[in-house]
Amino acid sequence: MIMLLSMVTSKTQRRTQAERSAATRRKILRAARDIFISDGYTATTMTRIAERAGVAVQTVYFVFHTKGELLTKVYEAAVLGDRHPTPPGETDWYQRASTSRDGRQAIAAFVSGAAAILRRTAPLEAVVQTASPTEPVLQAAHEHGEQLRAQGYRRLVDTLMQRGLLREDTDPGEATDVLLSIVGPHMYATLTTDRGWNHQKYVDWASRSVPCLLL
Repeated sequence: MIMLLSMVTSKTQRRTQAERSAATRRKILRAARDIFISDGYTATTMTRIAERAGVAVQTVYFVFHTKGELLTKVYEAAVLGDRHPTPPGETDWYQRASTSRDGRQAIAAFVSGAAAILRRTAPLEAVVQTASPTEPVLQAAHEHGEQLRAQGYRRLVDTLMQRGLLREDTDPGEATDVLLSIVGPHMYATLTTDRGWNHQKYVDWASRSVPCLLL
């Protein structure tokens, strides 16, 4: 009995420690995101991030090692979500888009879910572009992420074609390019930042525009 209680206590302590570590990591990521966006990459310091997160600067370095690695993880969290990280292809909205029997509903589900990611990543794009020339690890990670995005979009196009939901004469490469352009960071930033659209207006527009080109 004593051994069993000891094992339960040890597991509980490990779980509690893991939960604390995860909470600390999220605090640092959120603080870093805010400061990167407000101050830019060059002006941001690990000390300032630690102060915002309410942790020791040594903790920031222990968890993320360098400012470039920290920005990489901030961007990754924006794509996957920081509490329950989930690759886009494994999300509920992607599954709805892939299994819908109606082309417009499939595209609407896809646009809504992808736009939610764009909303989180858009403020970081300029920061990443500024930092990439001096942070090769960040640049490589961002380029890899864009490759994965293109693959995910193409996979959806292939699925919709197989289900007979796109025009018969659809070129899958061109259809993928349409999605990458309309449901992509540059178009999102242009309309929501430069032209002053709100998020929902962009989602509604993209949900109307993509079917006009593909269905």
